[in-house]
Formats: sequence, C-alpha cells, structure tokens
Amino acid sequence: MVNYVQITQIRTIGSNQEIGTSSSSMGQCHLKWRDKMLMVKSDRDLNSVDVIALKSDWWLLNCLQKSPIKRIRVTPNLSETEVKNWVIAAKKSGKQVFLNISSDLNIFLIHRTIAWKVKRFADLVAVSLILLLLSPLGLAIAFKRKLFGQPVLDKRWCVGKRGLIFQTFDWADNNSPSFWSRQGFRLGIHKLPQLINVMRGEMSLVGHYPFSIEETLNLNSTQRKVLNSIPGVISTTPWRSPKTDLRAISTKAYSYLCHWSVLSDFKILALALLRSFRAKDPASRIVEL
Repeated sequence: MVNYVQITQIRTIGSNQEIGTSSSSMGQCHLKWRDKMLMVKSDRDLNSVDVIALKSDWWLLNCLQKSPIKRIRVTPNLSETEVKNWVIAAKKSGKQVFLNISSDLNIFLIHRTIAWKVKRFADLVAVSLILLLLSPLGLAIAFKRKLFGQPVLDKRWCVGKRGLIFQTFDWADNNSPSFWSRQGFRLGIHKLPQLINVMRGEMSLVGHYPFSIEETLNLNSTQRKVLNSIPGVISTTPWRSPKTDLRAISTKAYSYLCHWSVLSDFKILALALLRSFRAKDPASRIVEL
C-alpha cells in the first residue's frame, strides 16, 4: 500500500540548524511513503490538493520520532537548504537520509566482485592498525584543544554510497598552516578523524572524491551516478580548489570506478604518499592517474 500526503508549507529547522521554538518556512513538498521509506520531492511542479500543514519544528521532529519510517529519500530538485533541513531533522530522530540518484550497472557489477569485498576487508584491517598506532596522538591533540577551549572537530555533510548523506570528520582549523606542520601531513594525522567514517562503512581508504551536498546538487543526473559507490579518504582529487570543475572531478571519479582494480588503489595510495612527502602546499597534493 502506497500513501500520499501533500503539504502547502512546512516549518523546518532555522538558520542555526537546531531544532527549537523558532521556525523558518520551506517551499511546498510532496511526500510519499511505502513501508518504512519516505520520499520527499519538491512540489513546485505538482498540482494537487493540499492536505495538511506542519506548523513547527517540534511538530516535524515529533512526527519523525514516532513514525515507523527508517529512511528518508530526498530528490535533487530540492534546494540545498531544504535538503539540509531534512537531514538535520532526520539525524535528531535517528533516521537515515538518502539523495535520490540513478543506479549504474557498471558500478553495481564491480561491487559484486570478490576483489571489491576484499577491498572492504583490507580497509578494516588497515584502519584498525592505523588507529592502534596513531590514536594516542589523536587523543593528545583532542585533549590539548579541549583544554584551551578550542573546537576539536569540524563536520561536513557529504553524499556517500547510493546517496547516503553523512557527516565527515576533520580536525578544526585543518587548513591552518600554523596548526599542521609538514611532518604532520607526512604522518597523515590531518586525515585521522575520517578513519571513523571508514570504520562506520561510510568511506573507504581509497575511493572517489567525497562530494558535499552543495556540490552534488550542482551535478546532473548522469554525473551523480558516481555516488553509487563509496567515497574515499584518499582520492584522485583529495583537495578541491575554487577553479576545479565539478564535472571534471565526476568524470575522473567515474572513470576510476569503471576501471577499478586493487592495483589502481595501490597506485593512488603510493602516489598520494609520494606527493605528501614532496609537496609543501597541501592543496597541491592531487593525485593524477
């Protein structure tokens, strides 16, 4: 059984990104749910009868908390603000949010291979060893920053495998030259918090560029097909400059996935380590295949 409900106006999370008494208006949305999944799409092009209006942030959060829905799927025709509003509300209610993307047969077949399953096992083994060696240093850095009242981690919304929207972890002031020495980059300490994402299955040690929500919405449906796979801590384009073309990044990432092999991952990892030792500017450490 499929259920439909359309709303003329919903009041979602305010600009401070916290559920509270204040409300902000979001455009019309069309909701459809089947079993335990809710589909949210823009209602700008739909002509149907209005049913109900959600009147407050608390109303939306309360509905999601009491709902049997486990997943929320949002369409790319929503604005970045609208997507983030749903993501934040879903996070507070313990739901997962996915961006609706087209499937891709090539990536699907690669994920079915034994080599790809070995890749995931190797990720877990490698991350466990790295955390065992570097976690004391990471805890020391976190304690020092906490002691001086400084933020420890920055979080950024990214779009992962099959459109899963999740938060990546980075050290606060990650781009500050005074915070990271060249030796720190050589050890890979600046990437240490993202190993949490790898352990949770949201990222891989080596993979395609992790697109943010804003970047994903600026891609077309064909370019978003790369999001059928898991992003990487180390990628062919680990740092994006303002001049970098998103379409070029997506094309390179899709080519990497279609021609993926264990050897290609080792090549990217080796080149990244080589660039890390040789480059003085972190933004210049881009792996060219």
